[in-house]
Parts: sequence; structure tokens; C-alpha cells
Amino acid sequence: MTDIASPSSPAPPAPPAPPVLCPCGVRLVRGYREKGLCASCYRQSIAPPAEERVRAPRVYSARATAAATAYIQALEETRAITSNHMAKLAAARVEIYSLRQELSGERMRRATLEMELAMLRSGEYEAPRPSHASEPEPIFDGMEERHVEPSLTDDCPICLEPLHRYGHVKVTRCQHMFHPVCIYRNLMRSKLCPICRGDLSS
Repeated sequence: MTDIASPSSPAPPAPPAPPVLCPCGVRLVRGYREKGLCASCYRQSIAPPAEERVRAPRVYSARATAAATAYIQALEETRAITSNHMAKLAAARVEIYSLRQELSGERMRRATLEMELAMLRSGEYEAPRPSHASEPEPIFDGMEERHVEPSLTDDCPICLEPLHRYGHVKVTRCQHMFHPVCIYRNLMRSKLCPICRGDLSS
């Protein structure tokens, strides 16, 4: 007598299918089982050899090209403006330096005048006065008056300004050159050369 299974009893479960593996050992997922390769191996299989790979040139849109051109033009304009400002700054620095030099000379002259005024007030010396108004004091006797060219770069040892400022200088017997005004003021105080302390009295 043959046993007949009851219709209410469940069917035994089917055994699981063995996993499909790539040759590299990676388990294949849906979409790559038909190819028989994993994603990495599939990309390598369809990629061209390294020696055949040629990088395609980039193709820029017209909008990107216009933006790049405008950027380059703005950069060139900025460089030109910066160069102009740098040139103006250099000229301003030169002018400031010359003004400082002039201010230094003015301060030196002011200090000299203040010293002379203080000495006059203290009574240390009196300014020499000529005996006759029509006969000036021969304070420059023994001094040579020499014309100087603007190319002369030496400075007056008293006021520290260029010797060519007045166009001519006074040369002492000891061959030292001064501005006429500067050596005159010095001789009003002392009859000695400001450099070598030689006697300049006539």
C-alpha cells in the first residue's frame, strides 16, 4: 500500500543555489552575473590598453571662453593700474626725500641763526662794524671767488647743501670752498677755517 502525502504538509525547501564568483574571487551581484565578471574586472576588460589611451582635447563652451577672456583682460588692466600706482609712489618717495633734505637745511640754518642770536644776547661777541659806511670791512681779503658748475657734487661743509646752489663759492687760502654767506657768518664769529682751523684773518 502506497503512502500518499497529506495535502496540508509543506514541501521541503529547495537547496540554495551556489554563489556565482568572478575569476578574481569576488561574488557577482545582479547585473554582472550574465557578464561573469565583477565591476572592477569588467571595467578593465573593456578599457583600451595603456599605450592606446589618448586624452581627448578639452572642448570649452563659448560662455566659458568669454569668461576666461574677460578675466585675462581684467588681470592685465589691474597689472597696468598697479604699475602706474607704483611709479607714482616712487615719484612721491623721491619728492618726500628732497623735501626732507630741504627741511634739514632749513633746520640747520635756523639753528645757526638761533646760536648767533643767543651769542649776541649773551654779549660774547659783537658783530664787527666798518669804520666808514662806504668802505666795507675787508672780510674776504685773501679769498678767491670761483665760479662752480652744476655738475659739482660737493657740499658746503657749513650748511651741508650743494656748493653750486649760488653759482659761485669762496676759496680760502687753505683751498677750502664755502658758500659766501656761510663763510661770512663763520668769519663774523671766528677768524679760523671751519675745517682745518687755519688763520683766515687778513
